[in-house]
Amino acid sequence: MYPIWKNDSCNPSPAYRLTPLKAPPLHIYEMRRKPRRQWLPKLSCGLLLSLILLAPVVLLQGCQAGSEGQEARKDRQRQFNEAAHGTAVRRYLRNVQEHVKAQWKPSEEEASKTGVVFFKIDKEGKVKDLKVKVSTGDALLDQRMLNAVKEASPLPKPPQILENEISLDFSFDMRILSSTSIFDDIDELKSMVIKATRSLEKNPDDTASLKQRALACLAMSDVLSARSAVKDLTRLLEFEREDAELYLLRAQAFKLLREKANFLSDARKAAELKPEVETRLTLVEALSENGDLTEAMAKCEEALTFSPNDADALSTKAFCHLQMHEYQAGIADAEKALAIEPEHGAAYAYRGDCYEALKQYDKALKDYTKSIKFNPDDEYSYLRRARLYLQLSKFGPAVVDATSALEIEPELAEAYYYRACGNKALGLAAQAQRDRLKASSLGFNQAAEPLN
Repeated sequence: MYPIWKNDSCNPSPAYRLTPLKAPPLHIYEMRRKPRRQWLPKLSCGLLLSLILLAPVVLLQGCQAGSEGQEARKDRQRQFNEAAHGTAVRRYLRNVQEHVKAQWKPSEEEASKTGVVFFKIDKEGKVKDLKVKVSTGDALLDQRMLNAVKEASPLPKPPQILENEISLDFSFDMRILSSTSIFDDIDELKSMVIKATRSLEKNPDDTASLKQRALACLAMSDVLSARSAVKDLTRLLEFEREDAELYLLRAQAFKLLREKANFLSDARKAAELKPEVETRLTLVEALSENGDLTEAMAKCEEALTFSPNDADALSTKAFCHLQMHEYQAGIADAEKALAIEPEHGAAYAYRGDCYEALKQYDKALKDYTKSIKFNPDDEYSYLRRARLYLQLSKFGPAVVDATSALEIEPELAEAYYYRACGNKALGLAAQAQRDRLKASSLGFNQAAEPLN
């Protein structure tokens, strides 16, 4: 799924070499980049956390000390209530976001500017105290942000569990890579697939339903869904042979399927039809996976000529330097990306990879931790840190991070292997053996990638 790079100069600690399992080779995993065409404004993370934290205060009122069994049951109920509360809040915030997004249609030039508006939502969904909190630098665009919120009002009514009016910062920022959307909710995705399929049963040439189902399948990120997405997108290309977006989407599906040649072919076609930053960066990814680092770097330079202050392009260039073992250059480009976008998770990850290759482990650990902070739903963020913990003989934390990666992607072979290494070092032979066998069954061949 993601291009992997091995640094043969990175050796395990002496204590780690004593274990029967070999230490994992140093890999570099490409971070996910959400396509800009799926841009969504981002709700303040602080808001989401503060709303979720309201739940325990309400739910635990009136609890009295009881027997150990009663306390255990209460604790389980509390955890269930907190989870239910958090789910309700996330769904509501996503719903609000979708309503505002529907009213916000910036041009490509306008979308490069960012701003934040503040407003409150009362119990009836009415917007109050609307104002610009962070200006885009363009008075007309600031007013359009305000108008988007006004036109979306009244917003959906808040769930009953939120007793007071809601205050939130709403960020209009194209660069946000981890914004919430219906494409982050597996239940919503399944519902979209069912709805689109029913429409297609009535009219097989319904292009809107074909695209909706393809998008939903692609967002599921599993092999079977990716194959379905390819089928629908291929059908759509029969109607629109020169649609760059369709080629770009199918390229992403081929990437999930690890069909490198098809990934490159569609990425190149998308870039030819629509030579903008997004298509160029997708082409860079495809070229990297196919081992053509020279052309990949050239395409990065083209993207930066088109948009010199693009954090994604700079981060991708850092990734190319990384694959070419040009670690200092990779660090420099990652730092340029972070100067533009301080919360760019991929830039932290790639800079951390460079530091790890240079054996500056403290710096690498800090960057991996920040990558997790800003990209908490990416399994490779945890996998990086698990790998480093193994290098540092911190086996317990390595097991925890490998497990976190598996909670996101249960079929991630490297995570099973890293967890096996950690458990073996901790003396948990049975658990290590199960994970090692699972890694092998998923195609991870550690013996084929030995360390020097």
